[in-house]
Amino acid sequence: MTSTSSFSFIQRRHNEEGLHGGVQYQVSAMSRDQQLRKRIMVVDDEDDVNVTLRIVLEDQFLVDVFNDPFVALDNFKPGLYDLLLIDIRMPKMNGLVLCNKLRKIDSKVKVCFITAGEMVFDFAIRTFPGCSILKKPIDNYDLLKEVTRMANA
Repeated sequence: MTSTSSFSFIQRRHNEEGLHGGVQYQVSAMSRDQQLRKRIMVVDDEDDVNVTLRIVLEDQFLVDVFNDPFVALDNFKPGLYDLLLIDIRMPKMNGLVLCNKLRKIDSKVKVCFITAGEMVFDFAIRTFPGCSILKKPIDNYDLLKEVTRMANA
């Protein structure tokens, strides 16, 4: 039997006036099985996309979801994540700028951009070698296949 303790935290939204509001999440201490799973950071400003990605991925991966790129940047630590799933078009900071900032902290982290159709594929691939791009709406099977491939590469 694996014992875990739990605690909660609040992910606060950052805007021009500072930190406001937040969404409370329940977090449990990791069991041994959880420690062996790959860790994914998802950054998308759309809550419904974040919920869907979390549901699809959480059976196989540890998933941290952020709806604000500034909060994601504040919580990013080198070596913590095996893969980043980053939306390209977000207010405040686009995903390409966020990726550049995150790569300055951890140059080895793998990145998969998610997009609703921006025409930046060539630029993203040239700027971030080894990255992948998934187009919204993302098929669950294709998502799992690509995330598994990249996280285990």
